[in-house]
Amino acid sequence: MKIRYQMTGSPMTKAAVRVWSKMSTSRLKRHFISILLTIFTILMLLHLHTYLLKAMMRSLLYGASDLETMEAFETRQTLLDARCINMTKEDNGDIDVMTHTPHKLLYCPVPKAGKTFWVRVFRFISGDVPNHVKVKSVFDVDREFAHYAPWKEGVHTKYKLVNKPHFPRKLKFLVARDPYERILSAYIDKIFLMDFWFSHGSAIIDQRDRLNMMAKANADGSRNVSRCPYDITVSLLVTLDTIPE
Repeated sequence: MKIRYQMTGSPMTKAAVRVWSKMSTSRLKRHFISILLTIFTILMLLHLHTYLLKAMMRSLLYGASDLETMEAFETRQTLLDARCINMTKEDNGDIDVMTHTPHKLLYCPVPKAGKTFWVRVFRFISGDVPNHVKVKSVFDVDREFAHYAPWKEGVHTKYKLVNKPHFPRKLKFLVARDPYERILSAYIDKIFLMDFWFSHGSAIIDQRDRLNMMAKANADGSRNVSRCPYDITVSLLVTLDTIPE
């Protein structure tokens, strides 16, 4: 049996219907807004989760955030610009670079910052290796050969810094290293070890004696100043290097 409700036309009934209709519409709007807010919150949480995950991965891989890295590079660029702006044409001399045309690479060697390794790399990829030795990797290239053997044509080149428009369009790179680590590495390689005692070591001893850095000249015969390069300290090396001639 079907039951039909017949709406009377009284004013009170019509008003009740209008109120119920408005309440239903308001409920639907609130419900729709609630759904939108829920979806927006979920999307924001997913975005935040992705961002934090990427930040954590960057921190694990690189040890610093992108912002810190960018600030460090900007500081270096500022220091570089401040130094280069005062350079004269005499300062802008030749620079030794290594190139590999097939891969459009250009490397600017920096002493005590992985130079030996990269010299080996460029000799290896250019086939500039000794003929009497079987070379399978960059580490098979002898250190003495890497530094002192004649260069294959087109690998080792000189460029003028002032000729920037004529600089080859290649991927240019150099390796940076903490300056204090470079000083210590230079001391160990050139002074502490005996390979350069007769060249670098003797020159430092001569400069020390000229400037009377360690002790006054043995005028009264009461003191003897060592002439052995082994007695050169890191402090002496740095001090002598910062004194103008």
